Amino acid sequence: MLVLSGCPYKFNVALPKNEHISRKLIGKWETVDKTYHYTIEKIDGKLYRIYAEKLSNHEIDKYEAHLTQMDKDYFINLFDPKTNQYLIAKLTREKDVLTLFYVNDDFIRNKKGGNNFSREDELLGFIKAHKENQAMYEKAVVLNRIK
Repeated sequence: MLVLSGCPYKFNVALPKNEHISRKLIGKWETVDKTYHYTIEKIDGKLYRIYAEKLSNHEIDKYEAHLTQMDKDYFINLFDPKTNQYLIAKLTREKDVLTLFYVNDDFIRNKKGGNNFSREDELLGFIKAHKENQAMYEKAVVLNRIK
């Protein structure tokens, strides 16, 4: 499981795949508290495979991911094959540091009610309307490049 600081929202749909692979994301990463290692690989022109290894027990979870650019912001959409749902996080990168801000469950439930999103365009409009609101995000997850 990806290390998360609170309770991220699990989406039934993802944001559109509108951004090509960034070679700057491919490689090995580690959380600042050194509890998880991540390996990010290219699948094709728009898809990544991510292996998340919990270092305490070496349990590995596998995700597929893609990027969405929205104005000047980037979002990563992580598909979990165990739940058939997506986690979505705003993504920033400065040199060898990735920072992810996962979309918060409570924020979505308060704004949207108990209903999940059923269409990509509906989700895109919602995220676009609220992406500058810091209350929409969990505490940052910071990863340092190790290779």
